[in-house]
Amino acid sequence: AFSNCTGLKSVSIGKGVKVLNGSVFEFCSSLSWVEMRVGLKAISDHAFGSCTSLKRIELSDSVYHLDKYAFYGCTNLQSIKFGKGVSEVSPYAFLECSALVEFIVDEDNRSFVSINGSLYTKDLKELVHYPSARKEPYFIVPKGLVSIRTGALLGPKYLKRFVVEEGNGSFIAEDGVLFSKDLREIVRYPAGKGRSYSIPYGTLYISEDAFFGCSLRNMVIPDGVRTIGMYTFYGCTSLTSISLPGTLYSVMDHSFSKCSSLKKVYLRDTIETLSVGHCAFAFCDPELRVLSDVPGFEVEPFEMKGVEGFYIPEGELPMFSGTLGLEWESVSDQ
Repeated sequence: AFSNCTGLKSVSIGKGVKVLNGSVFEFCSSLSWVEMRVGLKAISDHAFGSCTSLKRIELSDSVYHLDKYAFYGCTNLQSIKFGKGVSEVSPYAFLECSALVEFIVDEDNRSFVSINGSLYTKDLKELVHYPSARKEPYFIVPKGLVSIRTGALLGPKYLKRFVVEEGNGSFIAEDGVLFSKDLREIVRYPAGKGRSYSIPYGTLYISEDAFFGCSLRNMVIPDGVRTIGMYTFYGCTSLTSISLPGTLYSVMDHSFSKCSSLKKVYLRDTIETLSVGHCAFAFCDPELRVLSDVPGFEVEPFEMKGVEGFYIPEGELPMFSGTLGLEWESVSDQ
């Protein structure tokens, strides 16, 4: 209804409004003040997407649900206060809120609590969101923490290492990098840690968001890794090339989106079939090339938004036809 109203500066949401529908205030770039009165119950996806002038949000006590991408791209949002009614926060509700410093939670809220500005479930068993602009160089994983919600750690650039309290049964830190206790899954790499990293052998899974917003230039993914999760390397703008292991069978949605310097993807010769998700390589370098000599290799179609020309040199990937649009098609489908 108000999407792209770039002159809109303030909004008071009346008692009769129960739900803010998707994209209702999206791209209202001058919107800097929002009043939410009691009565509002839910904020849908992209409702405040790219409202880049918002700095603080206070949710009324009646708001109970925040949908995915509710505040996506609010790059100047610094503080969010939860009323006592908030009980549901979807993954990626605060995607690309790069200035976020703190969550404040009403002491009567039964679902969430704020510890040092970070958002946890009330029982402290799950980290819901760690503000991206926190300046602490390390994050201490509490003894009782059981899980980290998808979208909880979205590239805090000052974070250089994880420290796991003794007695934690779910996580372990290796050289400052967070893994599952059995070391089969890499959970999070500190965004400010370094420019080069080799994932240890024995790792089978790379978690969603694991390298989100990191400053990595070089990355080695060993054989054994089977899946690369959603948003895993999203926004790794310094990453120029990556080699995908022969054991890999799935690259999920947005895995390499906005890796704006990514020019080369190497497919190892033991790959048989690879499923590539929606927008997995969106907004990478326009000259992105896939290099491989894998005979009979097949891939499912995927979108290449932001890439005007996707060049596959003759002989390097002979089982594909390159397109100049949004899809990459297998010759076997023609």
